[in-house]
Amino acid sequence: MSLKFIEVKIPESIMQKYLEEKFKQDVKILKYERLGTGWHATGYKIDCMVKKKEHNIIIRTLRPEGFSHDYASDRAGTFLLAHELSKNVAKHTPSLDVGGYTKDGKLIFMGDCKEFFQIVELVEGKEYGKELMEIMERGSLTEEDRRKALLLSDYLVSIHKEKFEIKNEEDEAAAKSIYKRHLRDCICHGEMLMGVIDTYPEKLTFTNKKEFIKMVSDV
Repeated sequence: MSLKFIEVKIPESIMQKYLEEKFKQDVKILKYERLGTGWHATGYKIDCMVKKKEHNIIIRTLRPEGFSHDYASDRAGTFLLAHELSKNVAKHTPSLDVGGYTKDGKLIFMGDCKEFFQIVELVEGKEYGKELMEIMERGSLTEEDRRKALLLSDYLVSIHKEKFEIKNEEDEAAAKSIYKRHLRDCICHGEMLMGVIDTYPEKLTFTNKKEFIKMVSDV
């Protein structure tokens, strides 16, 4: 395994905005340096002046390669969990906040969030799961069922035919990491095979624990 990890450094301009919002004062950054890196994270230290008083700020960023940190949402979830645990775990290094920024440099603070939600547009339709149950009860496929299956498969093909453009070594490392992560997720992620198995009740008429164990071991 290569020990040359992808490291993320937050732009100094973003940190300038963060510090000025945090202190509600003008801030002068004296030094922004890398402290070191581990298997998961890289640490940075900012020395700054606020009203003639020096402050030292420590920042952690996660490497977007391996450990299921490939997506920004993964890294946000990891930091939010660490932030919450720091309040409850004895002698844990205090976490001051969790932040992020948009493509246009707008700051977002999430340290005090307890729950998240999504707002989407209204789309009329019927749950596909209900249609699958209807097929099971009928024991046969209709032409409409076949048409919908083709529409779904064509949609999946259109998604998966898109190829990731590799421009440098970091892109290649990220692509390999995400590929391995998705292979693993197919089995172990909470929304995939293991997660689906966990949702079944203890007593089933059409299968049993032995078959579940064989199913997982075969994969």
